[in-house]
Amino acid sequence: MRYTITHRTLYQYSSGVALCHNEARLLPREAPWQLCRPSQIRIRPRPALSVERRDFFGNRVLYFAIQDVHHRLEVTVATEVRVLDERPFDESSPSPPWEQARRMLREDPDPEIIEARLFGLNSPFVAIQPEFREYAEPSFTPGRPLLEAMADLNERIYREFKYDPHFTTVATPLNEVLSERRGVCQDFAHLAIACLRALGLAARYISGYLETLLDSENPALESWRQPLHRMQEQSRRMLHIIEDLLLLARLEAQKERPALKPVAAPALLADIADDAIALSGEQGHRIRVAADPELWILGCEKELRSAFSNLVFNAVRYTRAGGRIEIRWFADGDGVHLEVEDNGEGIAPQHIPRLTERFYRVNRDRSRGSGGTGLGLSIVKHILNNHGGQLRIESELGTGSVFTCDFPMALRVEPASASIRNEAGSRC
Repeated sequence: MRYTITHRTLYQYSSGVALCHNEARLLPREAPWQLCRPSQIRIRPRPALSVERRDFFGNRVLYFAIQDVHHRLEVTVATEVRVLDERPFDESSPSPPWEQARRMLREDPDPEIIEARLFGLNSPFVAIQPEFREYAEPSFTPGRPLLEAMADLNERIYREFKYDPHFTTVATPLNEVLSERRGVCQDFAHLAIACLRALGLAARYISGYLETLLDSENPALESWRQPLHRMQEQSRRMLHIIEDLLLLARLEAQKERPALKPVAAPALLADIADDAIALSGEQGHRIRVAADPELWILGCEKELRSAFSNLVFNAVRYTRAGGRIEIRWFADGDGVHLEVEDNGEGIAPQHIPRLTERFYRVNRDRSRGSGGTGLGLSIVKHILNNHGGQLRIESELGTGSVFTCDFPMALRVEPASASIRNEAGSRC
């Protein structure tokens, strides 16, 4: 869903104002499920100074100062916001039993999983002790989904512990926080980490005060800015991995497929192309859509949007600046097809059969730098399977790649009949 949000604030003064300082919290914030185009801001009279920052909670704050005498102040902010259908951490989203996550941490040979094992060990502020496991066990009952158990542990800490800024210092042992049931936010975060590690799970403090530190103008932090940025990027990347894993879990857990409904694929692809242009930004990729306007398809729009977006956004990420990306939507005697072609660096033949494996990457450093999670093509494959389709990949090093989604002709639907089906309703 796409919204244009406009907010207008008007002040009328009984006498002239010579100087005013203002903070406006009118700028929507980015989120994994919410994409914001640059806001159009109009301030009358024109401010002498205008600066945007982020507050402690990550909200965008616009500071501005007016230094001319004025009797009226008008602030108008308009932002185009795209809200995706799927939000992370939906309470209804399935997640694996926590024991399965622990087993994966112990046995999975993926390098990223191996790296995560480091965060199951003792650290200076979090030592693994039996009392932390005992406290966590009522939440982590056998077979309980991981996210549900974690949410319950968080809720218990919130209910059972008292915020007391005078009780602890940085040297207070964590078991004392547990026994006295009091402390500050950082103590409670360390307690949650200790409980998870005591159960054999990996956990770390990934965000904390990163944004606050990065916003600080303290010269003493200057030498820390690069590592802080890297930590922030890693925390965002971890969130993206969690979101993709949740989506895969949802796809795999579906025992009954929802009824399919007509999807206006040409309009859907136009929206995705707009988002791809925004993602490209200053790289200036040439993105073109060629779609038969009369060619709709029966499917689940949420899933198709996810699959098509993955392919198009991958093309943006792995094509050099100024490169060409073609999105084609058409039908022939063999069925209905989506082709996403780029003139990027291409993929060597030995990698192509494994591209849809979870966490498989042709080049680990390249994928990490682009923000990829290694799960996108696995998601695409699952969604196409759910629609009776398949994914074909053709690529040549130094020339580019073509990713093709093939759907059976039985899913084709004309817009006229689509309106009739929509009136009948569906569950997808």
